[in-house]
Amino acid sequence: MKIINPSAIFGTAERLDAFIKAAYKTIEHYAKTEVDAEAEKAQLFAIRNAVGQRMKTGHMVQATYQLQPKLPLSMENAKGNHFATILLRNDSDGLLIEKPKDAFGDYIPFTRGSKITVFFYTGNHQGYQFKTKIQRTADSNGHLYLVLAHSQAISSLPSRQHERTTVRIPCRFFRVQVQVSGQGKSAKRLVHAENVPIAGMISDISAGGLSIQTVSPLHSAEFAKIVFDAGFGERSVFATIVRTNRLKNSFAMHVRFVKATRKTINELHALVFGYA
Repeated sequence: MKIINPSAIFGTAERLDAFIKAAYKTIEHYAKTEVDAEAEKAQLFAIRNAVGQRMKTGHMVQATYQLQPKLPLSMENAKGNHFATILLRNDSDGLLIEKPKDAFGDYIPFTRGSKITVFFYTGNHQGYQFKTKIQRTADSNGHLYLVLAHSQAISSLPSRQHERTTVRIPCRFFRVQVQVSGQGKSAKRLVHAENVPIAGMISDISAGGLSIQTVSPLHSAEFAKIVFDAGFGERSVFATIVRTNRLKNSFAMHVRFVKATRKTINELHALVFGYA
């Protein structure tokens, strides 16, 4: 690819991303071998990830007065239960949000004055959290809403190494037993994946890990083999369970990859960035 006007490419994030996408397509069509193609894609995505990290260093959110309507929020109560909602209005009275519902469409009860923690992500994929309390419940045309108190103590979450995207991909996973024999440099790891598959649904994914909704989660620090098809054919990865959150009728299992082929990682990068 010939670059005639570099300033035009690096002028905006959109132009730079379009250029990287074009470079990805060029590699797919003109790389001499598949091994060369995957190596060049890996270098390209390393650049794209570095650019993404730079993008996150922009304007920081410091108070809830800065939040805009239609922002998706995640609430966590004192019991550690998570609920998804959305910000509808932001004014001096507080934050008006949709009152969360359970899997049957019934409103989940919340006590006035109860303390909650709210999480959200901005357009540059930077995550934040703040603690607040429920001021009251509002009723309009048969719909229920919650009003949250404002906060000027928003803290940023650690930046994710890999950007992720929301998906809905069926998967199956298998518990993996890891046994270590020997010590020091002579130590060997024996990996055995059980034959009993456990059903799940991938809800978000990145080149570094994913989240699975399932009724049969594994415990934190356990290992799993995960099989799924993200549009490139059936792939398998090995992962460790980072944490598990209880949902209304299932669990959210968050995992980090410990072994995946370069081809699979490149495919997931392409999926997240919209290059595929």
